[in-house]
Amino acid sequence: MKYFTLLFVVLINFSCAKPNYYIQNNQKIELKPLKVQTREQGVDYYLTKQNVKLGVKDTLFVGFHDDKFVDTYIKKYNLKLVKKRKKLYLFKVKNKDLTLEIANFLSLEQDVKFAHPNFKREVKLR
Repeated sequence: MKYFTLLFVVLINFSCAKPNYYIQNNQKIELKPLKVQTREQGVDYYLTKQNVKLGVKDTLFVGFHDDKFVDTYIKKYNLKLVKKRKKLYLFKVKNKDLTLEIANFLSLEQDVKFAHPNFKREVKLR
């Protein structure tokens, strides 16, 4: 019984964990979560393997092959349309913690060209 309880706790923790990657050009880009003190509320920061700091809020960009399926994905993923320009859409997700996960699921959809969070990048001046 002790092993069953331990296994159950591990599985629950694993299933509740946020994904630490996003998909770009059909490749998984690993992200390392950062604990950053910032004045900006609602931004989760991550570090790529190339040491690029990215901020993730509650918006994501999605490009579609055909616009006729947009409403289907809005309903399926509970998205709110913020802005549209040709076949590029900016959506807001209801729960910021699901931004990466929804972007990853959308990038696997057949009608979607690409989907990724609206990253906030840190610019370094030389």
